[in-house]
Amino acid sequence: MKKQNKPNPDAARLQCVTAPATTTPEVKPDDPAGYIKKVAEAAVNSVHPCNVRTCTSPSNEVDYRWDTASKTLVKDKTGVCTMCFQLKMNMCDAAGNRLPDPTSVVGNPILIEQGIVVPSPSGCVG
Repeated sequence: MKKQNKPNPDAARLQCVTAPATTTPEVKPDDPAGYIKKVAEAAVNSVHPCNVRTCTSPSNEVDYRWDTASKTLVKDKTGVCTMCFQLKMNMCDAAGNRLPDPTSVVGNPILIEQGIVVPSPSGCVG
């Protein structure tokens, strides 16, 4: 029976410990705070409220649109309220497409409705 040579674990450890130091500099993050700020700005620019309609009374509806330059909602038009809710809006991506509601089994867009206009406007259907 022939004796097999087994690797010497002590020799492997010694080789690792005595290896010369690397000449490549350690990798350091450039600007972690700046990176996080860029990510946050990209998020604000990519998802925003859209189709925003508000009613404070049956005779007062104010609609808003997203202004990409100022990153805020600006008044778009006013008129007579035709909805039952004080606030109705969707969420959109940067291209203006309504985002899908992840809880919808049929792919409906995100729809936010809040408050009931009192008294209800005539023809109020939801």
